[in-house]
Amino acid sequence: GTNRPISSAMNSNARVATAMQNRVNTARPVTSSGRFVRLGTASLITSENGEFIDVNRLNLKKYAARPALAKALSEYLLVFGHAMKALELSTFSLAESEHKDWAWKAEIAKAYYRLGLYRDAERFFLSSIKSQDMISSFVWLVKIYTRLDQPKSA
Repeated sequence: GTNRPISSAMNSNARVATAMQNRVNTARPVTSSGRFVRLGTASLITSENGEFIDVNRLNLKKYAARPALAKALSEYLLVFGHAMKALELSTFSLAESEHKDWAWKAEIAKAYYRLGLYRDAERFFLSSIKSQDMISSFVWLVKIYTRLDQPKSA
């Protein structure tokens, strides 16, 4: 006789099923990093208030020492309404850069803008522009002067 495709596939499935019985309560292969992957995805679950990161538990000085991570975290904090935490992180990061990085001056200015402290924001954007001419800093200055009702300065 001839073998039908269905019956030959069934035999291989039966072999896989018996191999699975040797594993403990799971259909996943046992790996050393599998547990860590599951823990990592479990940590992505949001809290009751819908926030992805619990900002009150962050050690901002630790993140300030890692500029790329601090930049992303600062942007996240500004977008999701944590201007005070963003200001604190940006201040630590500016100190880490020895007050030379224009981007951290701009981040501090954005935080001041979000807090409604337009004159402080203006001061930091002007300092940022002295360090490095960036179009985004000029755009933010226009927003500040518009907010302050000074169209000629804008």
